[in-house]
Amino acid sequence: MSEKTNLRQADTKVEVVGIVSENTLEESVRDGKKVISGDITVQTGDINFVTFRVYVNEKKNDGTDNGCYAGIETVMREYQSIAKVGKDAATRVTVTNGQIRPRSYVGKDKQVHVGVSYQTMFFNRYDGDPEKFEPRAWFEVEMAIASITPELYTSGENKGEETGRAIVKGWVPTYSGIEPMTLVAPAEDGIAEAILDDYTPNQTVKFYGDIVNSRAEITKEIPVKIGKPRFEKKTIYKNEMIITNASDAYGEDSETPTPEPYDIGAISQAITDREVRLEEEKAKAKQPETATSAATTKARPKLPNF
Repeated sequence: MSEKTNLRQADTKVEVVGIVSENTLEESVRDGKKVISGDITVQTGDINFVTFRVYVNEKKNDGTDNGCYAGIETVMREYQSIAKVGKDAATRVTVTNGQIRPRSYVGKDKQVHVGVSYQTMFFNRYDGDPEKFEPRAWFEVEMAIASITPELYTSGENKGEETGRAIVKGWVPTYSGIEPMTLVAPAEDGIAEAILDDYTPNQTVKFYGDIVNSRAEITKEIPVKIGKPRFEKKTIYKNEMIITNASDAYGEDSETPTPEPYDIGAISQAITDREVRLEEEKAKAKQPETATSAATTKARPKLPNF
């Protein structure tokens, strides 16, 4: 169950096969205790990368040794990255027990930001057949569906027209509350059409798919009247979770048993609590201004979109 709601924490999972691109793990002392923290970025394609956030204490709360610490210490000291030794010599890894961590926070601009990060304390060297090494990143996540809509082009000559894909927005109960998450149903294999036809808001569903976190550098020529051409480099980031499979809606007619669906009233209350928390954080960020939140209204019977 969630620490702050009476909702069951959503089942999430991330599995990755790839090459260590960056290793920023460092050991430090905080509050008199040793910790290892930082990021491990794994390259899973030519321009696709998944970054895992790592934070592990040497000791547990009861003072006994944390069994995960030695493993992460090995990763910190021995796993070689593309950034340091090049792609051919970098460590090939697998992650089989990663977790999705959706989160919302108030940034320095005093606005609410929503994002998804990935965490794990378990990395293993790839020990399979080198000839069968196939980098990939995939996920599974339970959510209460808030909305399913056709994706529209937002610019260009096709602006306002459907792309063929569908956007699935939902709410994911976490350890400390509830957070929004957005998935994409592709046009390929009729997945978007099936998602639009077979699922509705308020249903609880487990989705499976591929993680697409790509970054590509493009070069644009800047027109000049005098002298040699000038060029501007820009990095384009694309972060999407692409659906490849989906379960039956929980608690409805199904050939196989499913978990109990989330209670919509409890989901709505958790959403209201989240809105209150974010309004309080915004108010603190804007001090000495005072913020009045409309989030204290009664829970809604239908999940809100975002």
